[in-house]
Amino acid sequence: MIDTNATFRSWLTTSAAIVALVGDNINCPDLPAGANPAAGEKWISFFSRGGTADLYVPFLTSALQLKAWARTAVEAREIYRAVFDLVHGASAVDLGVDGFIVCAWEQVQGQDLSDPDTGWATVLAFFDVTIRNA
Repeated sequence: MIDTNATFRSWLTTSAAIVALVGDNINCPDLPAGANPAAGEKWISFFSRGGTADLYVPFLTSALQLKAWARTAVEAREIYRAVFDLVHGASAVDLGVDGFIVCAWEQVQGQDLSDPDTGWATVLAFFDVTIRNA
């Protein structure tokens, strides 16, 4: 079975733009305990909210929900744009032992939100990513 969450996380860490913005602060399924965007930390959290498996080829298409977290809406939008630039329209991305991205696209454009519990700025977006084993 392909671990779509691990493959997607691995892919995000290959982007110099994303790493420059959030470092290793990419977590699934949500922010870890103690994360604090109000203190200037920037994060990406994501999880698979569903998807499909192909009956004839070893492909999984994962519907991913992603949130970019930051102190301000401008910073959160910057993180989202870096993810969009990497993911939308990508195809044939070989991640070695971590898997192979067949194709990926944005399903729902980023929505600027404020987390109702914390007030932290977020951008919520949805992506479809088709993955197979390496």
